[in-house]
Amino acid sequence: MKSPYYFLQRTKTPPQNYRSRFIALIILVAAVLFAVLMHLPHPKPQPVHFAQKPKPVAQVVVPTMQTYTVEQQMPYGTHTIYSASLPAGTSKITTPGVPGIWTKTYQTTTINGKESPKRLVNITTTRDAVTEVITQGTGPAH
Repeated sequence: MKSPYYFLQRTKTPPQNYRSRFIALIILVAAVLFAVLMHLPHPKPQPVHFAQKPKPVAQVVVPTMQTYTVEQQMPYGTHTIYSASLPAGTSKITTPGVPGIWTKTYQTTTINGKESPKRLVNITTTRDAVTEVITQGTGPAH
């Protein structure tokens, strides 16, 4: 069986010589690649535009609560009474109807000029509605 250094023994060159030849070959290949790459056309560099971010502005938050009231009419109901004291086909308003009044209280919050939706806080009956009474005649005609 031949020695692993058979090739080296035939040429009579020390192993360090092969290592330095290998390094020289690597340097030569790198130099050739560098020269080839230097002769390739390069793309023109494009200017880089960075978006200008707005500078943060300190915002003053000013919440304002507003309470306001609204009066709204409450409809009145009707009630019909049939009476034989009036001739048939006639009717008479016995008690006129009067609409009632509701007072509604709303609250809104305004922050930096933007108003939030209104919120119903309270409903009170300021004046009760009076039911209208109508008397309808069912008696004999005169």
